[in-house]
Amino acid sequence: MRKLIFNLHLYGALIAGLFVVVIGVTGSIMAFEEDIDRFTHPGLYHVGAQGAAMAVADLLKAAQKAYPGQRIGSPMPRSFP
Repeated sequence: MRKLIFNLHLYGALIAGLFVVVIGVTGSIMAFEEDIDRFTHPGLYHVGAQGAAMAVADLLKAAQKAYPGQRIGSPMPRSFP
């Protein structure tokens, strides 16, 4: 009887342990999804310079031409305290 209980406990623990490992691995993948994606696809997160730099006034004119009738905000990023 003792051997039966030991074997039931052993195999039950192995099955439960496998379940916990799968939950842990998939949770880690979900938690670090952005980092994994950045590591596996580095080309998606780096854009090289193309052509000459444009003046801010030219950028605003191009935006107004592309989106007529829309309010164009500041082209400069805001800094937050």
